Amino acid sequence: MSASPLTGFFVGVHAGAGLFDFQLGRWTGGNGVQGEFYLMGGVSGGFTHRISPSLRMEYSIGVGYGQITHRDYISVKDTKFGDIKVLPYPWEVKRTSGLLPTKASVSLVWMISSKKGGERR
Repeated sequence: MSASPLTGFFVGVHAGAGLFDFQLGRWTGGNGVQGEFYLMGGVSGGFTHRISPSLRMEYSIGVGYGQITHRDYISVKDTKFGDIKVLPYPWEVKRTSGLLPTKASVSLVWMISSKKGGERR
C-alpha cells in the first residue's frame, strides 16, 4: 500500500502581521490585552494525517522573530454606551521583540482532487 499524498511530517517558513485582542473572561474579570504585531516570521513544523480520501488534518507550531506592541485594558460593563474597554492611567504601550512563538495552528485541509493524474515514472 502506498503512502497517502501530503501526509506526514513537514517543515516550512511563515510570515505575517495583524491585530489581536485577548480577553480571558472570568479568570481576569473581563480585563484583557490588545495590540498589533508589525513583523512576524520564522520556521514552522508539523504533522498531517489522512481523515478521508479528500480530507487531511494538519497540526503545526512555529517560532521566529516578532515585534509586538500591546496595552492592557479594563473591561467596564453596563455603561450608558454599553460594555467598554478602558485603558488605565498612566497610558502605557508595551513593546516586545525577539525570538517568540509565532504560530500555532490546527487546520482541516480539503484536497481538491484526490485522483492520481496518470502513471508516475
